[in-house]
Amino acid sequence: MADSQAGQEIANGLAKILFNIQVTRYTLIAGATVWAYDIFLTFHDEIAFLWAKGGILIKFLYLINRYFPIALLSTTLAQANVSGSITVPVCRAYYLVIGLCQMLGIVVATTIFTVRLYMTYYGNRTVQRAFILLAVASHITVVVCGFIFIRDIWNSMVYSDYLAICLTMNTPSPGLGGIYVTPIVLESVIAFATLWHAIKFWGQQRKQEQTSRITEIMNDLYINGLMYYFVVLALRIGVCVVYWAAPPSLILLLCYLEGFLTSLLTARWFLSFRRLLIRTLDPKRSTAGNTTGMTGAMITFLPPEGVYADGAGTKRLTAEDDEDEEDGDSYSLRETRKGPITVRLSTSLNHPSSLH
Repeated sequence: MADSQAGQEIANGLAKILFNIQVTRYTLIAGATVWAYDIFLTFHDEIAFLWAKGGILIKFLYLINRYFPIALLSTTLAQANVSGSITVPVCRAYYLVIGLCQMLGIVVATTIFTVRLYMTYYGNRTVQRAFILLAVASHITVVVCGFIFIRDIWNSMVYSDYLAICLTMNTPSPGLGGIYVTPIVLESVIAFATLWHAIKFWGQQRKQEQTSRITEIMNDLYINGLMYYFVVLALRIGVCVVYWAAPPSLILLLCYLEGFLTSLLTARWFLSFRRLLIRTLDPKRSTAGNTTGMTGAMITFLPPEGVYADGAGTKRLTAEDDEDEEDGDSYSLRETRKGPITVRLSTSLNHPSSLH
């Protein structure tokens, strides 16, 4: 009787594990479907506003952020659909790829927004250094926790012929949840620093009592950045709750979804801002098809000493638009103002800027 009851408990436990794994796979497929569909929706903008222009660094970061889920998806589906038994080394390779993809996604997404914040505070070296140190500390923590996580899985990985899945025999350490908490700290600093910069900028706009193209661009920079923060914050908090409160077989439940949606949101924010920048600075090229000749757009924030000689402290816009020449057009827009914030935006048709 006791043996029968114990056998029933084992069977129920295995059934629950299989159910949780199946739910995790459905979550993966749902996230991957939304992510893949979004690529088709935004691919035209991606070609027109990114790949047709300069900026090696931002292209590299965008490429990793946008397309690293391919490795995550293909590895997971390959593991789920393989026929026959899988050796332990193959199981280890599967989870190594999954772990590296998760680490890479977290690091690259936060790096993109750290670079954006770094440029927002251009000229304030102390604040910029603080952002860099915080980002480096965050990335190191994520990588260290990630490799410890992978090591624990590596050493305890087995393949179950009965369940036809790879399993880890160790329960992940609660302390390794830092891999999900650390980005929350960094992104919170980015969000509040962006909000503080926005408050100062909007305060100056009210004093000027007029709006400009720069105002439209800055509003998009602030609002979209904060919206991204709140959505990703909710996803990361959900991952932390699942990691610490759910059964081990559900640990990856939101990890997959968070990875796909973070990639999607980061790419969408970047393309949206890039589109607004180009269309605002050069209305003649308001369609994607007419912007392929442009190599880049740069936004930098300069220290307050860039005040006009008249010292009036009022806004002055100058625009230069060279008509069609053999070597191409050029367009620049500059706005400087007296006070703690000075802004310069410029685009070039033939000369890529340092950051795009």
